[in-house]
Amino acid sequence: MGDKNQPIPKLTDATLAKIDQPDSWFSKSSKCIDQIQSAYEQGLNQILIQMDALTSRWNTLQAIAKNSYVYGVFKNLLDELSLVKDEENILLISDANEFLKEITKGNDTPFIYEKVGNQYKNYLIDEFQDTSGFQWDSFKPLLENSLGQHQTNLLVGDVKQSIYRWRGGEMKLLLSQVEEEIGTDRIALKNLDTNFRSLPHIIQFNNSVFKVLPKSMEQVLFVDYGVENPKILSQAYEDSFQHVSSKKMNSGFKGKVKLEFIDPKNVEDESSFDELVLDKLPEVVKELQDHGYELKDIAFLVRTKIKERRLQTK
Repeated sequence: MGDKNQPIPKLTDATLAKIDQPDSWFSKSSKCIDQIQSAYEQGLNQILIQMDALTSRWNTLQAIAKNSYVYGVFKNLLDELSLVKDEENILLISDANEFLKEITKGNDTPFIYEKVGNQYKNYLIDEFQDTSGFQWDSFKPLLENSLGQHQTNLLVGDVKQSIYRWRGGEMKLLLSQVEEEIGTDRIALKNLDTNFRSLPHIIQFNNSVFKVLPKSMEQVLFVDYGVENPKILSQAYEDSFQHVSSKKMNSGFKGKVKLEFIDPKNVEDESSFDELVLDKLPEVVKELQDHGYELKDIAFLVRTKIKERRLQTK
């Protein structure tokens, strides 16, 4: 089966077609004929028939098992946090959702909506991609009341960032749910398609990557993990093309993207990988300086403080 930590791929159509044809699994000169025939006599074809249906469940259990110890630690932290909140009489912002859910439960028009709806006419919700399903259910009555009074509201968000699930954000909200529940005739979609931050070559690289990457990811999700509807990625990234601002185009700097892959044969562990990468950085800095960049213009993004300290020693 290969590496036990790797997901099990879905069976191909060609493999499925041969499940009940043991003779098609080997050539006449094969040295494994007896073993294959014996496996079929023991029910190999029945195992293969079930394998495709169970692949998704197995990969899910495998992913959970790799991180199961984290759940125990997290449970202990939650228990300790509950004790501190009780002792100090604290209500965290993260608890506000549950608090609101309790006081609005069982009411079609809770008093909190009546009070807020009478006081505010327009609403601006920024970073909408981080909005959870419950938060949307809480905001929606206020927005509908405002729209019913012919007022305007503004939701600002980037559906592509929803994949990170920060603060419980749900991709489907921005992608389709808001339009379905509020009504397409009451919504005007505006796509900001000009990037004012990045340099031309960076934007061109991003445009090229996001043109092909979602479909590649969908293939991996479907084949390796058995995800039934991975097409949502293409929907989220279909408006990802960006134009370059005239200011950046005429700035004199075009930007640069450089990808370099390290041969896995040269990597013994994560530490040796870090060293290989760090050894390449001085040359990168010199090259950037040769193109007119100053040290204050250069930044390195690292994952941990330890790697940051190791970078500083170079």
